[in-house]
Amino acid sequence: MNKDCCIGIDLGGTKTAFALVKDDGSILYEFKKETSTGGLELLASMLEGSKELLLKAKELELEVKAIGIGS
Repeated sequence: MNKDCCIGIDLGGTKTAFALVKDDGSILYEFKKETSTGGLELLASMLEGSKELLLKAKELELEVKAIGIGS
């Protein structure tokens, strides 16, 4: 089984979605957080969400190969 995955972050106006995604587009794990309004708060929130995904990837024995951010 291929253990590679990517982190996907979808930055929305009210919610930010975070996910671990396989190459075929299947979502392995996901969660949403309220989008922060300030610049530094927003970056801190994205970093915190990314760290959570990295921990989950380690738990699932996956290797994160890339991060994509959309807005």
